Amino acid sequence: MVFINNFDFFKVSPSQKQIDTFKRVLQDKSKIEIHTHRVPDIDAITSMMILSLILRLRKREVRMVIDDSLNVKTIEYNGQNWHFHNKEEKDFEVVILDTIPSRSTTSRNPRLIIDHHIAYSNHRQLKIHGHIVLPSPSTSYLIYILLTNTGELSNLDEKNMNIIKDLVKASLLADIPPYLRPGIDYKEAKPLYDLLDQKLNMITMVKPAIISRHIYKDWSILIVEPNHQTGYLANNFNPNTIVLSRTGKHYKFSIRTIYNNYHVAEIINEYFKRKGINAEFGAHYGGIGGRIEITENIIDVFIDIINFIAKQG
Repeated sequence: MVFINNFDFFKVSPSQKQIDTFKRVLQDKSKIEIHTHRVPDIDAITSMMILSLILRLRKREVRMVIDDSLNVKTIEYNGQNWHFHNKEEKDFEVVILDTIPSRSTTSRNPRLIIDHHIAYSNHRQLKIHGHIVLPSPSTSYLIYILLTNTGELSNLDEKNMNIIKDLVKASLLADIPPYLRPGIDYKEAKPLYDLLDQKLNMITMVKPAIISRHIYKDWSILIVEPNHQTGYLANNFNPNTIVLSRTGKHYKFSIRTIYNNYHVAEIINEYFKRKGINAEFGAHYGGIGGRIEITENIIDVFIDIINFIAKQG
């Protein structure tokens, strides 16, 4: 590893085929357009920034496209500038980051998808063939691992290496609840995290009114105002928390637990299968989140899920 040894416990191990796939995108001469999910969070943005920085150092033409609802044009940090666009250019090849299982800002076929979620839809685990989808604490960390394995970071100057470190750490601050974070020094990355927090207006997004709070066994279930981001909010509560927000015909949900999130996701997927409930969701090191196609008796459903998790162990 290039920097903190504590990161080794994440055990993110891309295959040689995945490393080679990533390396080809770095080394060819095509123009690259980077997309992420709509209404991107901090990890999505830091992932774009890391890949964009590396491609620019390789003298590649690169564009970052984000949701047109966000008023983010430029991010400046440590002497570097990143410019964002709201419209696609058709003569660019597409790379999509941190989007599974959410909707991307492009409908074009991607050259590559990189994500840290293990995704489920229609009661099955999604197989994303030909792309790089691996369990990891954040997509930014996964990109860091790929860059390490390709040797891309070995000749990087200290200034740019420190920028990448800070971007990875900011993504961990955003995606991992405090009780699961590795014991490393985040001090240098905190100003960047705060800058992104302000740029993306996450403070407004994650402080909605709590409509109701339900305590069941050692779990808390919170329903917040409609159309709110739930994962970022869930990180601010104690473990074993479920946050729900209604969005049209669905409920968005985020789960943070002291248990192994990948194992819990398998159990939840089995529950949805048995009950015939349609859901799209993903699991990563820090939690589980997605949307469920149900709008009635939502608390009863998640109490039933809690009981099912306890039975399945």
